[in-house]
Amino acid sequence: IANRTLQASFLQIRNIADEIAESGREYSSRVLRHCVVVSPSATSAALGLPLRAKVFHSLIVHLADRRQLQLEYRYVRMEAAPGYLDADLEHETPNHYLQSRYPLTAARQVIAAAMPTLPQCRALSIRRTEPCLLITRVTSSYQGVVSHARILAPASRYQLSGDLQYS
Repeated sequence: IANRTLQASFLQIRNIADEIAESGREYSSRVLRHCVVVSPSATSAALGLPLRAKVFHSLIVHLADRRQLQLEYRYVRMEAAPGYLDADLEHETPNHYLQSRYPLTAARQVIAAAMPTLPQCRALSIRRTEPCLLITRVTSSYQGVVSHARILAPASRYQLSGDLQYS
């Protein structure tokens, strides 16, 4: 039986569509939400915004060969990426949209184990007992902090690795 776990780097921030294509599978997505919301308090803190500030928000299921791989919660500062709501997230990932217009200059990424909520289980088609990886990321461009993402991936379908070379 072939290993269908996608392996990605935790040392780089890459576009999930590229990672899936490089693994020989077909990328697709389901956009569940793409709108303006009041920022959750943790997102306000991460983005350096006052409590209850308005932000762009997208909620997307990323799929590999039509199988749910990641659930991405993306919050974007409105003044940092004013055209974000015009992005066609059915055909372009938030990562690709933002990096092509606001090149990445800095990022902070935290990886932790997490148990999914019932709505997350439904979105990912997993059991309530399936352990997941939770990747929390804050990215900045030349004008400052741009986005806060929380990416949930079933541990049985997605793993992170990295190689370092020292001279």
